[in-house]
Amino acid sequence: VKVLFNSKYKAGKELRYLQDCIENKNEQYFYNRYATQLIGLHSSDANRLLVSSCTHGLEVITRLLEFTCEDEIIVPSYAFISSAAAFTLGKSRIIFCDSRLDTATICLNHLKTIVTKKTRAVCIVNYNGYGEDLEAISKYCDSREILLIEDNAHGFGVFNKGKALGTFGFASSTSFDHQKNISCGQGGVLYLKNKSLMDDAHDISNFGANMSEFTSGRASRYSWSRLGSNYLLSEFSAAILCAQLEEFQSIQNRRKFLWLNYWKSLSTWSTETSVTLPPVGLENSYHIFWILLPSNLYAIRFIDHMKNYSVQVLPHYSALHLSSMSRKWQQLCSFECPTAERLSSTLVRLPLNNSLSAEKQNIVIEAALRFS
Repeated sequence: VKVLFNSKYKAGKELRYLQDCIENKNEQYFYNRYATQLIGLHSSDANRLLVSSCTHGLEVITRLLEFTCEDEIIVPSYAFISSAAAFTLGKSRIIFCDSRLDTATICLNHLKTIVTKKTRAVCIVNYNGYGEDLEAISKYCDSREILLIEDNAHGFGVFNKGKALGTFGFASSTSFDHQKNISCGQGGVLYLKNKSLMDDAHDISNFGANMSEFTSGRASRYSWSRLGSNYLLSEFSAAILCAQLEEFQSIQNRRKFLWLNYWKSLSTWSTETSVTLPPVGLENSYHIFWILLPSNLYAIRFIDHMKNYSVQVLPHYSALHLSSMSRKWQQLCSFECPTAERLSSTLVRLPLNNSLSAEKQNIVIEAALRFS
């Protein structure tokens, strides 16, 4: 393969910071605190806790809110598995919502038709960091006394009307996994609007022990106090994260250039071939550049075509309401989600990563332009 879909990226000081950790050159949890500080430079004021993954952040939220089997949680069908699976910890009833075709984010109009008296929370996915509906969704949830949770896996560093994605709702979780713009291999950050819940979140993330009381001197020793798990980010991962966060703006500028270059280079071709490109002119994270083919058959043909030119392109999420878990587990409730099905079967992602050179991007573009 000439052009891989994803490739690891060294921003600068990763090895130096890891060596510091190995040699114990800094005080305990130095890089966790430094990473938290750096994250604050690229987001609104919020109460933050570094966690071992975006999925684990959502699980902390679920444990924090103590969802039960009587609660309904609405999530988009077009989403990663953990956007729904995290909420099954409380055996809640998962209700799947459809998405918008242009931004692949949750459809507010469909959401309004499936809310019931049992709806306790709505978890939205800020797909590719698109957030133009966030304010309207937030206001709607507030009017119905429904908790808004943001799966902000794609949205770090993006602002909508001066407000950071991930801070519109009650809570959010952001990803720093190996495919994200900023990566520590596997990691994330949990945001909570209510500062008074931070101690509880910290205890849940520390195996369910009363570590907040112990570390503050309010308890002479720690003990098991609630349900929890090992959700905190390791100091080694935090060290890598710091090196990446220090280069955040240059990374974003590079990805924006690549993203816009795809859009400009493929816009005429897309019109001629009935291919849809993602919306340009809207604030986003430049995490994904995708194309929407006219049908699943076209998508399969395009993937095979690109493979012939040694370019790796990939589909994305499978519609969750059509999954085997949706059919097996009675708590999962599906409405018709035709747009989610369309996205699942016809959306294809082009290579976009921090290591992508201009030469390799040109290979991708030239191969795509040969497809009809």
